[in-house]
Amino acid sequence: MSAQVIECFVCTADLCTADPFGGHTETVYNNPYSDPREVHLCDDCHLEDDNSEFSFWHCDRCDRYICQRNLGNGYQTWFKRDPFGADDLICCACYQEDRLKNGQSVDDFLPTTAGAGYSIQGDFYEDGDLEKAGFTKHPEWRHTKVSSGTAEAYCIEARDLIDNGQAVITQYRNLSIFGDEGYVTMWVRSRTDQNLKRRCPPSDDDDEDKACSPVKRLHNQDDDNE
Repeated sequence: MSAQVIECFVCTADLCTADPFGGHTETVYNNPYSDPREVHLCDDCHLEDDNSEFSFWHCDRCDRYICQRNLGNGYQTWFKRDPFGADDLICCACYQEDRLKNGQSVDDFLPTTAGAGYSIQGDFYEDGDLEKAGFTKHPEWRHTKVSSGTAEAYCIEARDLIDNGQAVITQYRNLSIFGDEGYVTMWVRSRTDQNLKRRCPPSDDDDEDKACSPVKRLHNQDDDNE
């Protein structure tokens, strides 16, 4: 069989897969929930060298290289700021895993900058993940259309709930790239109600609760395919 000639993922130089292979491979993910695939790089290139719009970033939480943007729509990002790291970025699956355990920070519902108004911070969650984590839909803030007026009222309500011991998560139903058009739903969980306070298990021994983590769900799917 003749050797296959492929391009380096970063610099597009021709590579030959004949043995010995000139270069190296990296495992990457098109999104935080996709199956892994391999890309080829020459000896002088690494994924961190790629500055293209759809480059692969490393998530320190799950130790994976994930495409920074949604290949399907071009604007949705697959990375969020780490709740426990000032400027660190983590993939959306790890971000959601943390939020499902702890809810969003009250800082998410403060004005973006002094005098700049409010924007509704959140992410695209599956209903089942939120329900398994003990969250229920707020009776009034369901599929709410976003506007400058509703954003301020929404954020004030979320802060009040957090101040009163509730955990709050914003679920994007659909939202524009600027976050100023679309629909959102508020989900709430009592921090003191043990019937609602279902946290992700510390290990994978409890099969019933595995699906509460997006990252664990991904790993479970990988295990099932082996």
